[in-house]
This record gives sequence, C-alpha cells and structure tokens, in this order.
Amino acid sequence: MVRQKDNKKRGAVLLLALGMAISLAGCGKGEKPAQSGETGSADSKQQAQQVQVEGKFYQGEYEKLPEDSSIGDVVATEQAVYYVKWAEEENYAVKLMKYDTESKQVTELSVNLPENYEIDMLQGTSDGNLAVVGVNWEAEGNGGNPGYWLTVFKDDGSVIMEKELTEMVAEEEQAPYLYHFAAGEDGRLYIGSGQRIWALDREGNIEFSVSADSWMSQIGILPGGKLAVALTEGDKMVIKVFDEEKKAWGETYKNDRFGYDLNFTTASGEGIYFYDANVLYSFNPESGETEVLANWLNCDILAEYITYVSVLEDGSIRLITSNYNAKTGGNEIALLKEADAKAAGEKQILTLGTVEVTTGIRSSVINFNKKSDKYRLQIIDYASGTTREEGVARFKNEITAGNMPDLINITDGTEDFYAAKGLLEDLKPYFDGEQGVNRADYFENILSAMETDGKMYVLAPDFYIDTILGKTKNVGEGYSWSMDDMKKLEESREDGVEMFDHETKAGVLDVYLRYNMAQFFDMGTGFCDFNTPEFKEILEFANRFPKENEYQETDASEWRKASEGALLLMRERIMMIQDYQMCHNIFGEDISFVGYPSKFACGSVAGGGDLTMAISAKSENKEAAWVFIRSLLEEDYQNNYTSYLPLLRSAFDKKAEAASKAFYAEDENGNQVEQATMSIGTNDFVLEVYAAKEEEIAKIKELIGKIDRMERVDDQVLSIVSEEAGAYFDGQKTLEDVVSVIQSRANIYMNENK
Repeated sequence: MVRQKDNKKRGAVLLLALGMAISLAGCGKGEKPAQSGETGSADSKQQAQQVQVEGKFYQGEYEKLPEDSSIGDVVATEQAVYYVKWAEEENYAVKLMKYDTESKQVTELSVNLPENYEIDMLQGTSDGNLAVVGVNWEAEGNGGNPGYWLTVFKDDGSVIMEKELTEMVAEEEQAPYLYHFAAGEDGRLYIGSGQRIWALDREGNIEFSVSADSWMSQIGILPGGKLAVALTEGDKMVIKVFDEEKKAWGETYKNDRFGYDLNFTTASGEGIYFYDANVLYSFNPESGETEVLANWLNCDILAEYITYVSVLEDGSIRLITSNYNAKTGGNEIALLKEADAKAAGEKQILTLGTVEVTTGIRSSVINFNKKSDKYRLQIIDYASGTTREEGVARFKNEITAGNMPDLINITDGTEDFYAAKGLLEDLKPYFDGEQGVNRADYFENILSAMETDGKMYVLAPDFYIDTILGKTKNVGEGYSWSMDDMKKLEESREDGVEMFDHETKAGVLDVYLRYNMAQFFDMGTGFCDFNTPEFKEILEFANRFPKENEYQETDASEWRKASEGALLLMRERIMMIQDYQMCHNIFGEDISFVGYPSKFACGSVAGGGDLTMAISAKSENKEAAWVFIRSLLEEDYQNNYTSYLPLLRSAFDKKAEAASKAFYAEDENGNQVEQATMSIGTNDFVLEVYAAKEEEIAKIKELIGKIDRMERVDDQVLSIVSEEAGAYFDGQKTLEDVVSVIQSRANIYMNENK
C-alpha cells in the first residue's frame, strides 16, 4: 500500500576509469529469445542447452564509485566524473560532486545558484563546461509555480553564463515544470517541459521552441547532434527527430520494440542505440529494424539501476549503475567488452520459468550468478513477446505438458493445481536436510502455511499479508470473523455508508470465495460441492449490493471515505511495517485486521512476493535448484534483497529497527522537529508516517504470528462462479438453477484436469 516518496530524476554519463577490477559477466550468444516450447525435453540438461537469449557475449570490467548516496545526472570528461548526489546524512541535501579518475578522490563543487535554489538537472556542454538547471519549489510571486535558473560554469566555480528561466517555463500553463535537459552541438542546450522543448544558445537566448503535441517520455541527442524525443502516438511509442532546417519535427522512427521504458543512450560514434529494462539494441532508421547487442540480465546488470549507457566506437558498452542500497550494489562504473562465450568456463546451467520478470527476480538471479562458481541461472519468460494473459496460458500449457524448466516461479496461488498432477518436487526433505536451514530462525507459521498436506511444494523468501480491516468498534476484536458477522455489519450500517469502496455484487462474492474456495472445491482431494446452504447464502448476500458502482471524478478517495466514517472496511496488502502504520492513521482509532470472513482461526492470508519458487519434479538438477532457493533464505538475501516482509526473523527485526528510527530537522525557531519517514496519498487525502513505535512493531508481529494460510486461488473456478452468478444477479435465472450450472461446470473442469 505504501510507496516511497518519488525520487528526483536521475540520468547519468560516465567515464571509464583505469585500473578496474575484472569480473566475468556473460551475455549468452543467440539470435532469438527463448520460447516456451524450447524446453520440451524431459532431460533438464538438454533443456538448459536449448535456452537461448538475445545478444552477444561480454566480459565486464567494474569499478566501485566511492559514493554511498544515490547519484544521478552524471557528466564525464577524460579527467573526471561529475554527478549530482542526494546526501542521506544531511537530510538528502542536493550536491554536485567531482570524482577524479586519476587520484580516485571525491570533492564537492560549489554551484552559483540563487538562494533557495537547488540543483535539479546537470549536463556537460559540447565545449567542456558544466550546465546546471536549478529549481526553487517555493518561489514567491510566481503563482505557486517553481522558479528555474540556468547556470553554465567551469569546474573551478567560475561562471560563464546565467539565465533565469522562470518566465519561459511559465508559458506552459498546464504544466509549468521542467523534466528534460540535453546538450547539443556548438554549446546549445535543450530544455524541455512535458510537451515543449526550448533551444538555448551559448548566451542563454532562446533560438526557437517546438511543441511535441504529446507528453514526452524522453529526449536525447542522436549522432550528428540531432535532437530526438520519445513519445506515444496512439498506443505505440515512437521516436521523432527534429529537422534543424525546417525547425519542425521530421522523421518518425517506429518499431515494436519501442516500449514505455525506452531510454536514449549517450551519442557516441555513428550508431543509433536505445535500451530498456531487458536489452540494449541498435536501430537502423532505413529499415526500421533493431538488433540486440546485450541482454542486461545475462550480463549480470540490474537494469532498474542503470543511469547511463553509451556504445563506444569499438563496440564496447560503457555504463553506470546506481543502487540506493550500498550493501547490494552501490554506485558502479562498468565497461562490457565482447568476448568468446567459451571464456565463461564450464558452469552448470539451470532454468527458471516465470510469466513476469520483476525487479525481485532479476536481482535474485543476478546476485546468485555473480556469487556462484558452479551454476548459472537463466530465465525463461513465458510472456516474452506477448501479453501477460497469453503468457499465463503458455506457462500453464507448457508445464502441464511436462515441458518444464528446473525452477518455476508460481506467484498466482495455483501451486496446488500443479502439485496435484505430480509436477512439483516436495521441498521439505531439502529444507530439513543437511543443506537446509533451521526452521526456528524463520516465521515457522508462515513456513507451515506454505505446506499442502504435509508437503512443501513452493517456498517464498518474503511475503505480504492480504487482509480486510475496519474499526474495532465495527468489526470486533481478534483476527477473524464470519459471514454472519459481515451480514450483521451490513444490516446495521447507516445510509450513505459503504461496506467496501465502490462495492458491487461481484466484488463482495469475490471477497468471500477467493480464499475460502476449498470448502466447495478442492482439486487435490477431488472434492466439488457447490450445492450447499452455505454457498447459496453467499450468493444471496452478494445480491444485496449494486451490480455496478463506477467511479466518478467527484468521488472521494477510499482513504478519505474511511477516515470520515463513510467506509466501514478496507481490503489491503501489508507489504512492510509502514503499511501497518498507515492503516491505523487512516481510520484514526483502534482497528482490527479480521481478514476475509471464513471458518478459519485467522481471516488474513499470506502471499509470496516476487519469487515463490518450486522445483520441477522432472528436473535432473534438483540439488542444484535447491542451492538457488537456499540462497534466498540466507542472511544476505533476507537483509538486503527482500521487497516485502522477510521470512527470516532477524531480518524482520532489522527492518523494524530501521522503521523505528526517528529523523529530525530544525524549524524556523531552531527547534528539532521529527520528520515523516514516508508520505503517501491522493489528491484529496495525504497521510504521513513517522518512526514506528514499539507497540506498533509488536502488533504487526502478532498479526504475522496468527496467519496459517497462503493465498491459493484457482482462477478458473472463480471465473466459472462469477460468470454464472451474473445470471442470478441479473434476475435471469433462479438461485437453484445457477448453483446447478456452477456445480456442473466445476465438475467438468475437475475431471478434465485430474
């Protein structure tokens, strides 16, 4: 539920320094990405050999930049690297730093900006100087809009040119903010708002401006100094190139690979290159085709942290990554050079199948590959080149057909479906074996919740809590409640008060059935019985609510309605300690996490994070696959890489300690005032979270300790129920008729999938 405050824009340029430590990074050779059918052999070793990735093979040279804070907007010369950093130790003050590539020393540079301005964007000019756009977010006399200032200077601090940009930017009435900055040839600078770019000469005078007629995602400089922008046309991302003679947009580049995460590389040589979260590729404007140069994952590069990429004339790739967590990466300069794939040596290849390649998956695989001298993990993305829905279907079809990778990432709660077919390995013998771990070090009840009939088919290294909450005075104390309790609450509510935000018949039906389906349908045991008084009661209760409840622009947000008493219940995911705090702050009084109405002792359920790993029962690399899963349980991963609540108790305690740390700043009277650690909200309701209190930490641990179930869902059965229930909700069929059809369809589905 809670997200960090938005970080400032981060872009970068770098210089490769001498004397880098050499470390192997493999980009597998191949002409096409792995397709799901390419792992059809029952022999896992053969399967692994058939997995191919786009791009060439590279070896990497790396150097740690001696800077712990987050950095961005980096500029390079042959002697130095300049970058903007947000100094964590000084309440994230914005500073301009210089890294001398010879001496390896870092120094702070002074920037001549007016009072109350801070560095917003940095560029290096074509004549070797530095250019800074400064911003004052609270500029007076500007209608509440920020003030902007441009300074061009040498690194000794001497100013070459200054120009106030506030009035220029104010021309953009709808969005008077600057987002883009690029340096062209002959000292020209391009400064962009959301939909307009201004070209400024050496003296800061406006040569011309041009509208993009659409929101610009990125701006960049192509070979020959050509200005280009990335923006959407219809549902496609395109590149538009500026025609200098006509002072208007000229060529438009199109390619299916252009996505919303497209980035320009820094111009180098004659080639045109772009990169996204997966690969770096070249673009041929004559044919409109792309060619993949490097696959980031197989180069052990976490794409989310890339701040700069440049392809040099010799074909090597220069880049910099900036990871805000110094323990898991920090700031790193790298040079990737094409090499013979045989240089990688002999490593056992393992395959991991998934339908979504998230940051969590990428970071865990990269971390494992960097550390392991015996194994290398390659990802098969079943949704590659298609939609997620089609990827899910491909994933299910391939796995049920026995075309399985060594490891499978199952994040939709369908592990019981695959386990019932004998496709998944029981992990308990590995977990409790000689190469296992001590259960007492982890949340044992969560581990038990991952089991099915005494066997553990999946293991998630971190988890979230899926729950329903409300004021204690409305839902009672404790961690569970029944359908009767929910009915009584619905019957007692006042006019104008909702149970759930924009409640509907289908939504309320889903609330009860999603994690309680086992009392009516269980693929593992072959049980199917919807013709019960309990199921009919659920349908009748759901029928009390509106069929549709569409959002209106004038509607208050869910959080605001809850805070004002116009909403009784919220359906939330607790992904970290601050989420728990935020729930309390929304309602403003004692609350209870009663979860989903059921007959279970705890109504809340746990869900696995980005990784919920299973081992194929057909894999011939089971021991090696366990080595990867085992790595996700170790202190390093649990402390530094988990995105949700860590499974390891000591890692949770460290997160709790960090969440309990208070931050202070001096107010106008010289007093130290505690600062919010997090802020989130909507346009009509904003909340802040402060350092967690001891009792809050105790409460969330108590909630975790009550959970005894994981999210396990058969979406096909839910779909059957939802489709047929619609006829009852519309008055087209009787309750008995609808239940009969649901029973028949569910039986057919079960028999087809035994």
